[in-house]
Amino acid sequence: MSAIEGFVPKEVIQTFRAFLDFYYLVRRNVLDEVDLVKIRDALSRFHTARSVFQRLGIRDNFSLPRQHAMKHYITHIRNFGAPNGLCSSITESAHIPFVKRPWRRSSRNEPIEEMLLINERIDKLTTARTDFVQRGMLVDDRRRANHGPIIEVSDETENGPVNGPMCDGVTALAQTTGEHILSIFVLLRN
Repeated sequence: MSAIEGFVPKEVIQTFRAFLDFYYLVRRNVLDEVDLVKIRDALSRFHTARSVFQRLGIRDNFSLPRQHAMKHYITHIRNFGAPNGLCSSITESAHIPFVKRPWRRSSRNEPIEEMLLINERIDKLTTARTDFVQRGMLVDDRRRANHGPIIEVSDETENGPVNGPMCDGVTALAQTTGEHILSIFVLLRN
């Protein structure tokens, strides 16, 4: 905060200080009633001081999920105990693959139904891949350190060696809505 002092209005510094007070209090492993009073005070100071951003025209409203969630901390601490460093960005990291990416792939005609179908298909593909790896039908490329042979064939196998070229198969789904073709690449090697 000392780096921005003198460059921004005093109320901005007060807003950051109230937020940091709140943040450091809720991250404690043990909280008692005195701490809950301090959390309530810091939250009250934060909500009062943040209005400076509206007065300066930086922000029109404060309908932000993380700031709204701050109001529920005291109740949740009483009901469930100290959050022990709970990070609200967990929901954001889940939001990207389950909402943002399917939205981009949808036609936006019936987006909810399309997004649910996309998520269902991705779950089924992930389950199938895991099953194939466990059965030895597929080598998990994500665990392979080098790009050596995928299948080792030896003369000691029950049916003997497999004749013909060996290949790595890779299936890639379209990354954007503009790419509607399922691309299949097969790289032959000796």
